[in-house]
Amino acid sequence: MTNRRRRKLCAPLPDDFNVMNAYIADQLGISVFDFERYHHLGLVSVRVKKDPHLRPGLRHIKVGLGNRLFEAVTDARGTILYEALRSLARSGSPGR
Repeated sequence: MTNRRRRKLCAPLPDDFNVMNAYIADQLGISVFDFERYHHLGLVSVRVKKDPHLRPGLRHIKVGLGNRLFEAVTDARGTILYEALRSLARSGSPGR
């Protein structure tokens, strides 16, 4: 018998996620269909954090796919005030 690990299917995007899926998919280099499919399969992680100390309505959004991380700071209307796309280093042996 083989013991297969299965991913849990993800819940819908958070209610306070105020950035267009098409924009984030474009930043990650994939289509909107693939973004939504990958999120449903649990391959895309989405975190939204509200920051009540700086300005009301300010949100820090992080979207991860593989070794790519899209970060943005938005206001309450969804206007992007800051954004960055990072490529995270993978740890492993140097010969690979």
